[in-house]
Amino acid sequence: MFSKVDPVRYPRLQIVWGDNKYHNHALKAWLAKHRPGWTLEIKSSPEGSKGFVVVSKRWVVERTFAWMGRNRRLSKDYERSMTSSEATIKLANIALLLRRLAPAENTKTFHYRGKLQKA
Repeated sequence: MFSKVDPVRYPRLQIVWGDNKYHNHALKAWLAKHRPGWTLEIKSSPEGSKGFVVVSKRWVVERTFAWMGRNRRLSKDYERSMTSSEATIKLANIALLLRRLAPAENTKTFHYRGKLQKA
């Protein structure tokens, strides 16, 4: 997984967040050997907590996946190859960023039906 990420293309990458699945010594040893500038931080729920607990930094990943899930092509795994899947993810995120950088001018403000608008 990390072997595909080229440190030359991402020189500012220093911290990699992961959940409990990535909490192992072999991964930390691999990062120390192959990616010496990177640090692995494991984000997990507090000790002794039950049920849903907001975990710091985890919401960033969950929010991003929710944004990508709104794209029709990414709602299910339609792609047959990994390169096609990666390209679809990149296109979906480019479209998301473009909509945020230059929103459409003809969008209307939402108003609830039946409410009187004060001038």
